[in-house]
Amino acid sequence: MKSMLVCLMNVVVNNYYQSGPFDDALELFEEMKKDNIMADKFILSNIFFACGRARNLDYEKAIHDYIIQKDLVVDAHLKSALVTMYASCACMDLAQQLFVQMTPKNLVVSTAMISGYLRHGRVEDA
Repeated sequence: MKSMLVCLMNVVVNNYYQSGPFDDALELFEEMKKDNIMADKFILSNIFFACGRARNLDYEKAIHDYIIQKDLVVDAHLKSALVTMYASCACMDLAQQLFVQMTPKNLVVSTAMISGYLRHGRVEDA
């Protein structure tokens, strides 16, 4: 039953991320944590993207800390989402740290880094 609930939560979080309001996705994630519902990598990546769109750096860092505290596996999909999230909020130093640690690098994360640098006026770094 819990896997069905996680699947449903993923659909709702994805909808909030895609169309807004982005803060509702973050509130739903907080409710999931209170109810001890473990988010999967798909929910987490959608939460990262919602944070990026909401430009909520404090919450981004809190979710990143949550992943570390829960000792969750951070695969290439989540690392790409983290890099994209930090780049969206002009936190290019954190995005760069994650990017450097990634092996192998993929087209999505490379594009996120280049776009982030360009969006924030760091043409030389791009």
